[in-house]
Amino acid sequence: MPSKLYSYYALAMNYEEAIETLRHLAKKKGINYSLERLDPFLEALNNPHLQLKNCIHIAGTNGKGSTVAFLKSILIGMGFSVGTYTSPHKHSYRERISIDNKPISEAAFCRLFNDCLAFHEQGLTEFETLTLMSFLYFNEMKPDYILYETGLGGRLDATNVIQPKLCIITSIDYDHQAILGDTLEQIAKEKAGIIKTHTPLITPLNQDERVLTILNETCTKKNAALIPVAPLSALPEGTKLKATCQKENAALAKAAVKLLEFRCNDDIIDRGIKEAYLWGRFEEKIVGDKLIILDGAHNKASVQTLVDSFKATYKDKKPAIIFGVHQSKSVKDIIEGLLQISDNLYYCEFDNEFATPFEQVKKESPVKLKPYVLNEAIDNEDFILFTGSFYFLGHLKV
Repeated sequence: MPSKLYSYYALAMNYEEAIETLRHLAKKKGINYSLERLDPFLEALNNPHLQLKNCIHIAGTNGKGSTVAFLKSILIGMGFSVGTYTSPHKHSYRERISIDNKPISEAAFCRLFNDCLAFHEQGLTEFETLTLMSFLYFNEMKPDYILYETGLGGRLDATNVIQPKLCIITSIDYDHQAILGDTLEQIAKEKAGIIKTHTPLITPLNQDERVLTILNETCTKKNAALIPVAPLSALPEGTKLKATCQKENAALAKAAVKLLEFRCNDDIIDRGIKEAYLWGRFEEKIVGDKLIILDGAHNKASVQTLVDSFKATYKDKKPAIIFGVHQSKSVKDIIEGLLQISDNLYYCEFDNEFATPFEQVKKESPVKLKPYVLNEAIDNEDFILFTGSFYFLGHLKV
């Protein structure tokens, strides 16, 4: 980039310094919902977002990550290269920007971070920085398709400057009410903000009627086709993502592929659905003599999906439940949902930055809550469900 971008940052950062800076920005919880303020940054970078081809924009409360995973797997199986921009990450920021399941290299990550470095003096947030970096990276690499998952909301999300070929809005429910609004209609309007003029929108047929009304009204104003999709009757045998909600997410991905690549046959689609993988989505592991399930159920709707999937798979079995809750989430909603499965609850205060404190969670629990130290062995339990925040799951060594 031209040296004029480094007016206040004379020295470029190495990879480790770049990661430390992003972590610092995350701790500040920087969220700035104003797309217009990105305009000068984008212009200084020669508007890379406008040069991207074949973007698919995915918003929603639950199911975004799984829908991206299904869609990516199908398209790769068809021989296309597929870039993805997702969040959060499990171990490394590099996971958020990838092509064909290969994260951006440390060298490329550092170089693109430095291209955006001077913008930090103007309050660029963690998510905005990564979003700008993704625009630059995908412009360089030019994958056949690019899947952009919103970070939060839609209308004012940093990803909403792209010009997509197709939009997908997954299941909408209550989450982030302090930012997106207290009613389902308000939340739906924020998510509907990704809908673009003459750009088709795919969404679940079984959305709440209030949500479908908002989406239909927005599509009408934008002259955009609204395509409601029924869930699959069944997932292909051996599918890795097998929670009950995945019939809906897989159907969204299938409908998207059919719209984008009308010659694609069902065998290729089924194979892509079967092979799709995403960590922490009702994932089973055998560790020694223990059966462990990992599921990132972090709000009321996703906890209920977990409960439904668990009961369908394990009937009346009662696991030990170890969970961690992000400060932005409702502890009460999560505990109420988990008690449908088991009252054997452990809570992990997984860090001192994002986790809700144990004592606070203890006060809201109607049953005895046992403390759990991150990654300690639990010898007296042989069936364990780890759930809650993806930040918590990302800290686990299982």
